Amino acid sequence: MEINPGMYHSWQIQTSQGLTLICAVVMGVITFLLFSKGKRRAPYIYFGLLSLSLFIWAVTNFMSDLVAGYTAALAWARSTFIGPAFIPTLFLLFSYTFLRKDIQYKWWKIVLLFLPSLIIAAFVPTEYNLKDIHYIENYGYRSEAGELYFGYIFYIVVFISLGLRRLYITYKTNHSRIGRIQIKYIAIATTVGAAFTLTFNLILPSLGDNKLYSLGVVGFTFFSITVAYAMLRHRFMGIRFVLRKGLVHTLVLVVLLVIYGYLVLLANDYLVQKYDFSRAFVNFASVFVIATTFIPLRKWLIRNINHLFFRTEPNMKQLIENVRQRVAGSVDLGKFCAELSEETLKLVKVEGINCLIVNKRQGSYDSLDGQISFQSEGALPSFLKEHPKMLIREEIPYLIQEAFGADQRRLETCENELARVKFEAALPLASNQGLSAIVLLGGKVSKEPFTKEDVDFLQNLAREATYALENAILYKEALERIGVKV
Repeated sequence: MEINPGMYHSWQIQTSQGLTLICAVVMGVITFLLFSKGKRRAPYIYFGLLSLSLFIWAVTNFMSDLVAGYTAALAWARSTFIGPAFIPTLFLLFSYTFLRKDIQYKWWKIVLLFLPSLIIAAFVPTEYNLKDIHYIENYGYRSEAGELYFGYIFYIVVFISLGLRRLYITYKTNHSRIGRIQIKYIAIATTVGAAFTLTFNLILPSLGDNKLYSLGVVGFTFFSITVAYAMLRHRFMGIRFVLRKGLVHTLVLVVLLVIYGYLVLLANDYLVQKYDFSRAFVNFASVFVIATTFIPLRKWLIRNINHLFFRTEPNMKQLIENVRQRVAGSVDLGKFCAELSEETLKLVKVEGINCLIVNKRQGSYDSLDGQISFQSEGALPSFLKEHPKMLIREEIPYLIQEAFGADQRRLETCENELARVKFEAALPLASNQGLSAIVLLGGKVSKEPFTKEDVDFLQNLAREATYALENAILYKEALERIGVKV
């Protein structure tokens, strides 16, 4: 029985193929990043292999729709089990090693965990995983589940549940706030990815419905991107911010895709079938309309949704401008530090703040009250001169893993110095003239770690405040030169 699926040009199939191919490319990139940046650490190896399995899964799904004959289509459809066969075991091993140092397993335990994966992979060419596929006109291929299919669903549910349980235990026993946020990201991504995959790639296909299989691939691509982000980054966007806005923006994207898909169907029905327009012309025109209107329409919708639902969120540009105006006229160092401290405490809500101003005569950075001082050539000022970005004590262990040689030792010293003065972060006020000041910040009142939004805001604030500070320093030096005591 030879079938020619090339006769079937439904927009659903074309869209599914496009989505699957994009997901395959994304997961290939993620796999490369994890292996290149993981430095042979177990969690990176296991999740890198998991992403590789997802990549294989996406490619085999793409090929199963692309090939033109029944025999080839059946072979590729059965091969879609190769990648997913290893995903649950790799996720379980990843969850047991993530944020846990010196965890090693004996080889026979790892082999035992992989036993279900190996059994499923061994039966890939047979009818036990996937019995058959049937081509239906104006629909595509419909799959028929084999005897092991529902056992495979049970295997996924059990191993993913055990992995989530292990992550929950790690979350409860881990004292790092960054580590706990990483686990939150991973748990949310796993739940979403598993729900999509179980629904669109296992349950619906077992009932014979393969139309939405690409949504399962998209779900696990979201999972892979989110977990890789949690592993490779040590500073995150606020998770409430991500969930709230991310959900709304995703819904906007889905609604627009549905609208455009429906319009493409209407165009094919009326222009091709009723008015004998060329299908190629209609498809080209549809692509042109989508390409020119999709992004502007999406931006317009998101801007209006933000205005409607998130108007209470602070306008960071306006806040920074207000602070700049307050400190711009401060030529007195004491007044400058007081203004900057007041605004920072009000906007970021940290437990304490102290400004260390450069003292060129003494070769140091000193607080105005004389309680805290760092030598200019010390580890913290030297590091901030070379890397004029906000340094957070809780993030230093992650930075040490990425640094080499002398930078590792200097970062360790910076961590000790911040601990000694009992502050959580150092914000440099630097320009082309050098490092003018170091603003020491306590932890957030909410006890949460500094988010990406906090750091971006504080660094923009520091950039604006630096110019006012340099004017105040020049004014102080001018007074000293004429003998006025400051």
